[in-house]
Amino acid sequence: MADVQKRITDIGPPHYEKFLPPIIKENYGKWLYHEVVKPGVMYHMGENGDKLFTVRMASPRILSVARIREICALADKYCDGYLRFTSRNNVEFLLTDESKIDALIADIKKMGFPVGGIGNAISNIVHTQGWVHCHSSATDASGVVKAVMDDLHEYFAERKLPGKLRIALACCLNMCGAVHCSDIAILGVHTRGPKIFHAEIDRVCEIPNLISSCPTAAIRTAEVDGNKSVEVNYDSCMYCANCYTVCPAMPLNNPDTDGISIWVGGKVSNARSQPKFSKLAIPFIKNDPPRWPEVVEAVRNIVEVWADNARPYERMGEFIERIGWPAFFELAGIDFTRYHIDDFRYAGLSFNRTAQLRPHGFLDAWAATSEDDEEEEGDEEAAASISVEEVADAMFKMVKDAYGVKKFKAGDLSKAMIAQFGDRGCNKKLTQAAVRTLIDSGKCVYTYFGGSFVEIPHEEAAAKK
Repeated sequence: MADVQKRITDIGPPHYEKFLPPIIKENYGKWLYHEVVKPGVMYHMGENGDKLFTVRMASPRILSVARIREICALADKYCDGYLRFTSRNNVEFLLTDESKIDALIADIKKMGFPVGGIGNAISNIVHTQGWVHCHSSATDASGVVKAVMDDLHEYFAERKLPGKLRIALACCLNMCGAVHCSDIAILGVHTRGPKIFHAEIDRVCEIPNLISSCPTAAIRTAEVDGNKSVEVNYDSCMYCANCYTVCPAMPLNNPDTDGISIWVGGKVSNARSQPKFSKLAIPFIKNDPPRWPEVVEAVRNIVEVWADNARPYERMGEFIERIGWPAFFELAGIDFTRYHIDDFRYAGLSFNRTAQLRPHGFLDAWAATSEDDEEEEGDEEAAASISVEEVADAMFKMVKDAYGVKKFKAGDLSKAMIAQFGDRGCNKKLTQAAVRTLIDSGKCVYTYFGGSFVEIPHEEAAAKK
């Protein structure tokens, strides 16, 4: 067997070893450890003392040829042409000369890209195709991701989170993104079954193939107005759009009923605990392009609940399992609905089969183990002493007084109101309602230049100056 030569073939891609930087090839399988130097920069230490530095740059995933050439030019200038794209669409520059790191970061920022996403930070959001390319999408992909990451940019560029945070987006439940196993998953959902164009079915579709495409066997043959067609048992339909994939005469997209759901608690890593599937948190948010303010606010709220309460290095799902799902729902201000009950016929093993889930008092029981127990109980007693309207008026005054000097995000206003009215029971749920009141009344609007901010409408502000 030792004399057998390696098979030579032109089938398949070239071997990956051909593209490895020399330092990685020499130290393959021989790395001792790695360490994060500063936001977006880390190094790997080899057994022989070699150091490989990595600088991570975020990308918007959809890049022009001209932009890719600019990125490659940076690689040629600073790291002998070596870089790699990660599975989350980050660009990693691989350097052996530590003295070039600061200059490389400066050039990256001149191009308008942030550096970060390593260690205790949000990495880039992995997402699917969205409205641009996918026929079955219930929401956009790039647009939602852009809006969310504009708002959460600070958590990418700095290391101030308890642990890693991975966010994913899939524009429908076929999930060609990693939404089934991410800390926070944004999932496009259809809420109505397909519309059937009976006169076109037999002309443009293969009916046997159409019937077999349905994973819940909800489609069967029918004759309608003399046309060979199909009918759908909508009680069994799971809105997956598989039928639309094979038959263009059964469109599922509907701008009035499509929207977004948010899932939490998944992870791929087996560090500290086993991998986990994401679970439903918010069943439905209506699409609101181009900036999806409700989705952005919901994601930021979940991130901040985790950031404020998790232990060091604790992932989202580990944090939730430690305090309990009911406590998480209460902290995040999420209402429990019938949509959170997993009633799929094959999901029996996922049911809670014990009496240990208490519908009342679960947050109090968890809070009793913290040092802030007495303060939290005092907040609950004073909760009725301040109204949403009073908090909204205080927020409006804060935004108005700072016009032209400083802009506030919804989270900034929330923290300021809790600090100002905390002794009267002001909490995050009440401040969220106050922000919605300001927006719905037209007294304030969301603006999206360099982030997601709450401001006075520009026309009104100009008149007040």
